[in-house]
Amino acid sequence: MLKKYNWNVSQFGDELVNEQTAILLPELYVEYKFKTSEKLRLNYNRYTNFGDYSNYANRLSLQSFNRIQRGNENLQNQVYQSASLLYSQFNMFKGLFYNARLSYTHRESSIRNQTEIEGIDQISTSIFTDLPENTYSINGTINKRIPDFTFTLGGNTSLSEYSRIINEEVLDYESINLSYNAKVRTRFDDWPNLEAGVRQSFSRLNSDAINNKFTTLSPFANLEYDFWDFIIEFNCDYNYFENQTTGDLNRFELAEASLFYGKEDSAWGFEVNATNLFDIGFKRQNSVNEFMVSDRRIFVQPRIVMSKVIYKL
Repeated sequence: MLKKYNWNVSQFGDELVNEQTAILLPELYVEYKFKTSEKLRLNYNRYTNFGDYSNYANRLSLQSFNRIQRGNENLQNQVYQSASLLYSQFNMFKGLFYNARLSYTHRESSIRNQTEIEGIDQISTSIFTDLPENTYSINGTINKRIPDFTFTLGGNTSLSEYSRIINEEVLDYESINLSYNAKVRTRFDDWPNLEAGVRQSFSRLNSDAINNKFTTLSPFANLEYDFWDFIIEFNCDYNYFENQTTGDLNRFELAEASLFYGKEDSAWGFEVNATNLFDIGFKRQNSVNEFMVSDRRIFVQPRIVMSKVIYKL
């Protein structure tokens, strides 16, 4: 596929840019079926797109109390390639389903920020660059069903290699992320149904200047019971975060419950609902980028118990 693009940038009535380009965007899709329940798919695309319009405004804009963004009217269209290989199979008789996926993304040219750091202040300028940027990932899922239970196991691994310009210096980064999730769910008709599991992830971002390691662990449980004209629901989620580089820890748990009553042939319903059962005051979120580790507190509404009367029109 050959596409032609035209774009122009005008500001305060003056035309700053009027450009055009033609680009070849090949696509490939191949599917091979070993049998009806087993197949392999290969997909390849070359894409192009333009950045957000604000990136082209060559003026300063305040992003936060210590962060300023400057656009650039001379930006061009980004170009990247993506390829993936997907394998899937299922066996209805055994109740077994699984799939695996390999993917690769290569950016030929990108719109990125060139950042100047002065103390706590950051001044970022949008630039058009062909600095190398590659991402590799693999993920998979397995589901197994037996008469009263469903078991699920999944995992994901990704590796990104890229470069950024910080204080006029080109720095190379490597980001590694690994995660898995495992859960079991009951499938009873006349008994309470429970879903319980755990999610865990490991992250690492390193370069010649930094080396940050993080891990998160999140066990969870969800209960649902439908009996007579009542429905009981209970959800609980525990969160554990550790910055393995600094030793900082973060723990909190969220839970909510509800009891609903309503006859199937009636428009009326009644519910008692409770949120934030453990009455936590806040939860913390941690993040990291190429030059800053941040820690945020998000305040949570206090525990609330609410009664509801519902009428369905």
